[in-house]
Amino acid sequence: MPEELTKETSSNDKEQSGYFQFSSDAKSFYNSIKNNSATGTFEVQLNFYMLCANLGLAAYDKDKTLPDPPKVGNEATNDFTGYTRNSQILNRSFLMYQYLNSLGYTKKDLNEDGAEQIEKSMDVFLQSSGSKLSNKGMKLLDTFAQKGWDLIKEANYHHINDFALFLCRYIDLLSKYTEKE
Repeated sequence: MPEELTKETSSNDKEQSGYFQFSSDAKSFYNSIKNNSATGTFEVQLNFYMLCANLGLAAYDKDKTLPDPPKVGNEATNDFTGYTRNSQILNRSFLMYQYLNSLGYTKKDLNEDGAEQIEKSMDVFLQSSGSKLSNKGMKLLDTFAQKGWDLIKEANYHHINDFALFLCRYIDLLSKYTEKE
């Protein structure tokens, strides 16, 4: 995992209000589905963002590579919206699991002896005022979303204008990274 995503930050850095960043071409694809699909659409852009992030997380688990995160100026939202609001704890938990995995923690480390170090790692990732992502956590999620979007483009699915067809292709692509070898 890139060093800038895993090194410690000051509490002032991590408590600032951040925004989910999503590349402009991914936003264009979202709008194309929204405006052209006869079979439905994403309720909000963050739903598509989370599909990309989950694909990126699954792919990272296999290949351990990450792209650069989207640049500033690609702000999507600063909070979980739509249906993602109902599953935000699950999404953050999955991301936290992947983050701890990337730092080398395993199930064997989940005991009282390892708890302090794991909590320190979690403090870098989550805001101290609750379970919201810190700016570092949001940047990491943005990077996973970018990886997922890059895989969608690589598979040439970014030209699909039909929501149902895209979801079928997405599941096929996700399956490539989630099936056990």
